[in-house]
Amino acid sequence: MRSDFPEYSEEGKRGLAILHQYWANAVFYCEDESHEVFYERLIRRIIPNAKNFLVVCLGGKGPILKAIKSTEDASPIPEVFIVDKDYDDLTGDLGRNAYDNLIYLRRHSIENYLTQINALLEIAVEQKATSGISMYSAHQKIADSHKFYSHLMERLIYLCRYFLVARKNGVKVRTSKISCSEIYENSDSSWPLPPDEWLEEYIAEFSDKCMLDHEWLLQDGVIQVQLADAFKATDTPWGNLPIDHHVVGKHLMGGLVRYIDNCLETELLKMKDAELYTRLAVHIDTTDLGYLRSDILRVVPALA
Repeated sequence: MRSDFPEYSEEGKRGLAILHQYWANAVFYCEDESHEVFYERLIRRIIPNAKNFLVVCLGGKGPILKAIKSTEDASPIPEVFIVDKDYDDLTGDLGRNAYDNLIYLRRHSIENYLTQINALLEIAVEQKATSGISMYSAHQKIADSHKFYSHLMERLIYLCRYFLVARKNGVKVRTSKISCSEIYENSDSSWPLPPDEWLEEYIAEFSDKCMLDHEWLLQDGVIQVQLADAFKATDTPWGNLPIDHHVVGKHLMGGLVRYIDNCLETELLKMKDAELYTRLAVHIDTTDLGYLRSDILRVVPALA
């Protein structure tokens, strides 16, 4: 746990902006604790000329929303707040969090942009640099990666439907915060998908929670309609996003890393998230983050 950024009160946030006002063109506030280097590298990837900016990670969306409400119109330099989309467009929370300098990602989380097989493969090859493996031979070892990705996405979408029914109806069951270690604990190491048994156990957990105060959801035909409509958005500022944009990014990353580790005998899974993500920021295709560049420059034109 970091101690240099314990919590941001209104006074603390204003003090930070004042402290850096003579050299910084902007201060970026992001979610993931201890990921400052990653976000700085990502911003430099999408805005190559950007310089003299500071990144501060507050440890979640809640602290960011608290900070933006407490510092509105108070900073001497531009502040940019970047948050994961999560399910906010699907649940109606997006419209309730409308600030000119609050930028939403357009996928569930930042991990959704990092789960690119070629980028993960680059890091896997770097990890095995002394073995003499080439990118060509590495690609040969994951020849069925597109098939695996398709199967993984299918299962995560299926799971996500239950998450969304729970969120939209206030069912008090675990959803996107479930750990990858739990989901993949008993998966086939060579084909690491969420196991059938685990999915069945989760659905049973979901049903048990519904029995407490949402029994109506379990009536014949009701749950089927709810699951079918799970991805219908309440807020659509970007139009109707593809369904795979709503899949939990950490769960997607967890499956892909396990798959590559098995195929190439690497240890990506042992890397800390901040380290893995920082290295991925160098290798990912940032085309789909073009909107983020535009949104940032709208708030801070000086970074162009």
